[in-house]
Amino acid sequence: MKAEADVAMEILKGDGRAAAGVRLGITASTVRAHLSHIFEKTGVRRQAELGC
Repeated sequence: MKAEADVAMEILKGDGRAAAGVRLGITASTVRAHLSHIFEKTGVRRQAELGC
């Protein structure tokens, strides 16, 4: 899903969920929901593991 990919790319910048939400024009809870889906799909358990 494009929205999840956008969130992942913003998170990789390292500024955190709030900053990612601001840049994407979405709420922090929406960022958390997208991250939850990303974690499920990739088997990742922590935000820090996304860039590995």
